[in-house]
Amino acid sequence: MKNKILNYIDKGRFEEIVEYIIKDENLGPKEKLILIILFNQAKKSFPKKTLLAKKSSLSTEEVNKTLENLIKNNWCTKDILKNPSQKTACYLKLEKNKEKDQTLCQQKGSKIAKKWSEIFGTQQLTPVNLEKFISFIDDGIQEEVIIEVMKLSAENAEGNPVSYALNVLHNFLKKDILSWEDFQEERGEREEYERKVQKNNRAKKERKKLHDIEELEEKGWN
Repeated sequence: MKNKILNYIDKGRFEEIVEYIIKDENLGPKEKLILIILFNQAKKSFPKKTLLAKKSSLSTEEVNKTLENLIKNNWCTKDILKNPSQKTACYLKLEKNKEKDQTLCQQKGSKIAKKWSEIFGTQQLTPVNLEKFISFIDDGIQEEVIIEVMKLSAENAEGNPVSYALNVLHNFLKKDILSWEDFQEERGEREEYERKVQKNNRAKKERKKLHDIEELEEKGWN
């Protein structure tokens, strides 16, 4: 089982595993998140429950209960509840995927889950936040737009970039910015507005500078 999973991941199929996890309707957000974390480090030693709790923003008790549910859903072996000391792959199962070599359809939220660490760094993806972002997909915003908003928030927002991204997406819904084309149009309009503001500010500074010089000349300062 270990070699089968490692070989599968070595072939670059981790993204398909994530998509399959997201697709499984028997799993809740906590189970999906823990599974993604485990498959992501299939080649490493099984993480301590405290580390899993930290990475998932769950309590240790919630982690144990989540692992029990994963065993019931045939995603993990029973040994995962003991003191696992081998590579994580030893405790994971892929039998649920009967057609592993068939490319899986993109599932909503899978791109967000895969891009999260790359965009937000050490800020952990929680089940609650994953569901919040997926809810915007349900409301009609394309996943590519959501990911771009996440990137821009991580680059520019002060404080909590995740909360900032969620606020931006709420505003997008109000303004009916749903598709990539809508987003590009809105972005172009905003950049044009910012250019006009900067131009006006420069003009004001020049006028003030000229006024100050004229005022000084009137007072006899040459």
